[in-house]
Amino acid sequence: MSFLVYPLVVVALAVGVGLALSRLGLAVLKVERTVGAARIEQDEHTTVRVDVTSSIFLPWLYWEDRISGAEVEEACALDAVWPGAVRSLAYELKPGRRGLVRVGPTVAEVTDPFGLFRRYVAVGGVDFVTVWPRRVPLGVQLRAQAPVHEVPRRRSLFEDPTRIAGVRAWRRGDGARRIHWRATARAGELLSRVYEPAVLGGALLVVDAGEGLDFAATVAASLAEHVLAGGRRVGLLANGCDAAEQWTDFPDRSFRALDEVDAALAGRRVAPAPYEVPPGRGPRQRELLLTALARLEPDDAAPELSALLLHQLPRLPRNLLVLVVTQRVDAALGQVLGVLARSGVEASLIWTGEGRLPAIRVPVRRVRNDEELARLGATAL
Repeated sequence: MSFLVYPLVVVALAVGVGLALSRLGLAVLKVERTVGAARIEQDEHTTVRVDVTSSIFLPWLYWEDRISGAEVEEACALDAVWPGAVRSLAYELKPGRRGLVRVGPTVAEVTDPFGLFRRYVAVGGVDFVTVWPRRVPLGVQLRAQAPVHEVPRRRSLFEDPTRIAGVRAWRRGDGARRIHWRATARAGELLSRVYEPAVLGGALLVVDAGEGLDFAATVAASLAEHVLAGGRRVGLLANGCDAAEQWTDFPDRSFRALDEVDAALAGRRVAPAPYEVPPGRGPRQRELLLTALARLEPDDAAPELSALLLHQLPRLPRNLLVLVVTQRVDAALGQVLGVLARSGVEASLIWTGEGRLPAIRVPVRRVRNDEELARLGATAL
């Protein structure tokens, strides 16, 4: 019996030491991640560095960054980690398309010196990299060959007192401020100023987050940059969701199997928030718009574009040109655009699809590729 007890004691000690070391390795493991840039263009890349340290010797450590939204090569490493030493993993992140890339958490596999037990831990938190949509340089002229910040309303009930169009004979009801005194002195009779209609102060981009979303984002981003360059306001409204709202911070946790890690990552999705960027101007607004268009994703729970416009009709600004960018135009959307026109909302349709259009009561411009988008500057919206 003594010959049997000794091997059993050795095995029991090995199992106990292995189990203790594998669990201790998870507790003392530290991971720090550094992402080179939080926002990049589609043709750019950024470097990600992951540093791993431990206060005890880990003879066998495998760690890998879990990435969503981009494909990378060799985002993993296998090495021994000595106490106080730093083991690093560096790789290039090249998304290649518009969107939000989730980097992390880092999944590490720790085992004991005997290879008897394996444990997994998700550490390092989650980082995000926003890939801005492509932009095409435009010379868009939104009305009568005029730049966007000088777009007269087609049906304006208001006048702009800073834009004098001419003079006319004085009429009963004209105030003293309206009288053109110099012209009156020359003509010998009362003459009143004639003002041009009030101008639109920018654009509200309404983007359909359905089919052809990537190109629609390119069209909207190109229009946004042009209008902002004219010093005017631009806003965004879409029937999609923000990819950033679908992920929350992932807490450090340990798991017994790798499948449990993947299941926990898939379960971190939360309900999206309404998707809107209020109108604004300047470099900060440009950053907000490009980031929002980069993160825009389809949402099955979002309404159709026609329903969204109808619901938002009381809130649609009357001093901005509403530019609807969509690939799919049906009868319902055509009717809603007619409602907008009758309600005093200036609107135009940027159609990126194929086929035939139903009856539309607003100006329509067809844009199916970069060349047609660039030529958009030769037309009026």
